[in-house]
Amino acid sequence: MSKLLHEKGDFQEAVIHADRAIYQFEQLQDSCALGGAFLSLGSTYKSLGQTDSAFYYLRKAQDQCANCLMEKEEAFV
Repeated sequence: MSKLLHEKGDFQEAVIHADRAIYQFEQLQDSCALGGAFLSLGSTYKSLGQTDSAFYYLRKAQDQCANCLMEKEEAFV
């Protein structure tokens, strides 16, 4: 939903939905989905010109996706 709102240019609503998704994925401990939500939020902040926030969340997305890959590798061992 956040990505769709971002594409429509409704950045404030995109931030709200991304924050909700992050909270839900944290509760579910879903690191892969959490990485995607951080990426969406970082991209939206970038579009808003909030580069500090964008960098913070894009870095969190990168770290979270790395965690997801490690979890997937451990599942195959």
